[in-house]
Amino acid sequence: MYRVILLAPAADALSSISSSKEQDVVKDALSKLADTPESPAPYKAKERGEGWEMYVGRWKAIYEIRHIELVVYVHNIKEKPSLKFDYR
Repeated sequence: MYRVILLAPAADALSSISSSKEQDVVKDALSKLADTPESPAPYKAKERGEGWEMYVGRWKAIYEIRHIELVVYVHNIKEKPSLKFDYR
């Protein structure tokens, strides 16, 4: 069992999510990291160069896993850009 620790940017981002329902969904997803941080079913997670990304609806949590310490550090929570977003 891993400990999930929200770092300051992640805690601020979580509290800034305007919908309490979406906040609860993200909190539930983050709690899944305690059991299986590499595959927090039913959510998708990908390993990146700097760490891991987990996708929760329109939100993306960026985290790192410390297996020796049995800790998951959540660095940030960001809104994924919409498919309608104009990059020009």
